[in-house]
Amino acid sequence: MPPSTDFEFNKLHDSVHKTIGLSKLEVEIIDTRTFQRLRNIKQLSLVHYVFPGADYSRFSHSLGTCHLAGKLFDAMYKNPTEEQLKLKQKIRLAGLLHDIGHYPFSHTTEDAIKQYINKAPNAKSGLVKKGETTTETTFSAQRYLDHENIGSKILDHNKEIRSILDKNGIDPIEISNLFIKKGESPPEIKILISSDLDADRLDYLLRDAHYMGLPYGSTDLNYILRQMRHDKDNRPCFDSKALRTIDHFLLCRYFDYSQVIFQKTVTGMEEVLKRVLQYLITKNEIKYSESEIIELISSGKWNEYDDIHIMGVIRAYYNSTDTPSEEKLFMKSIIERIPPKEIAKLEYIDGIDRVESFKAKISDLTSLTQRISEKFGINGKHIFVWDNGGLRLTKMGRMTEVSKAQAITVEDLNQRIRIHHRISEDSHPIMERNDSLMSILADRALYSMRLFVLDPNLTDAKVMEIQNFVFETLPFRDWK
Repeated sequence: MPPSTDFEFNKLHDSVHKTIGLSKLEVEIIDTRTFQRLRNIKQLSLVHYVFPGADYSRFSHSLGTCHLAGKLFDAMYKNPTEEQLKLKQKIRLAGLLHDIGHYPFSHTTEDAIKQYINKAPNAKSGLVKKGETTTETTFSAQRYLDHENIGSKILDHNKEIRSILDKNGIDPIEISNLFIKKGESPPEIKILISSDLDADRLDYLLRDAHYMGLPYGSTDLNYILRQMRHDKDNRPCFDSKALRTIDHFLLCRYFDYSQVIFQKTVTGMEEVLKRVLQYLITKNEIKYSESEIIELISSGKWNEYDDIHIMGVIRAYYNSTDTPSEEKLFMKSIIERIPPKEIAKLEYIDGIDRVESFKAKISDLTSLTQRISEKFGINGKHIFVWDNGGLRLTKMGRMTEVSKAQAITVEDLNQRIRIHHRISEDSHPIMERNDSLMSILADRALYSMRLFVLDPNLTDAKVMEIQNFVFETLPFRDWK
């Protein structure tokens, strides 16, 4: 067996998966400075402010994703050929490297950059999405890369990682294409990294449940793996016996987000952090344009661009006499864990086609913040609205609006979980099975938004006054 396909070359113990085997190539990648950086990027940003055990890193999650990508591959190919083993190495590498491009504080920083760009004068659509190719233009300062595309740039421009892959006869572009969903790899391979049931989701749900001591991410992984098979057209699918288990897995993700990621103190602190990060963007402390990111990667400075670095920058600005007091209040909130007060909460379940109605409610509440500021004597910058964007259980619903049908790609369709039909030997997307909960829930979403105020002088009585004002001014029946 060639060294690159010996997945027991080295072993390590993981608290979630127990023993994880690694190939020599994977060990070399893990030992690079760029991969070691992930030790200092928390998987869940500030969730550990509420759930103390949730302080695990992108490093351990990436190892777990690599491991599960291999497990899913083994379930798909029971007796792999030598060529298929080489393919297994590539899919494991994609799992290992899929998060290598995360910003400090992960998605929080990505969201902060997006919000900053959208508010900037003459802003052009800024997010460079997965698989999108860009060129520098006069708007380059208003464009930024998401973490998958940064990962692709790392594989392009990081000499250490690229030399390891080149030495082992592996094209870096082929690996990055797997996690940015680009290129010509077989669909059954891509879904192991990006689908409704992929190695990434499986690992973070199991890891969340383990570290937080909560049951929401618990799922019967081994049973799911045993039920993996191919239909008559050789498409990967799951035996119908696994239908209930997969329904449960999708519900686990829903509860993990709604109970943990969207918990009120977590969301409040995350919104405060976004505002601190946006202030740091104005000071050029947060890099995000394509040219800046490539420069960080090429110079090796990317390896120091982590949570610890940004927290050090936040502390420095907090201690600086030049920092405005209103910005220092946000920084103090992060440094000393002083969460904002939740004033009002609106939450309901509705159809996935009701996003525009939800956005209108957000706009109404956001417009109200200036009146709250004037009426109650609170700095307007310290009143803010959070929303979850609409949480869906599956990436696609059962029914798709005609207006959106043209935008659906083959890649989108391939991300659906398919269930085997015992009689026809065909398979169907889980949301098209009328014996699945997803036949109903895939067309529904959880819509949630909150109004927060960060003010050290805010009393409980004042909170009640503001609540009454909001409820009387915007009498939505879904206020909680």
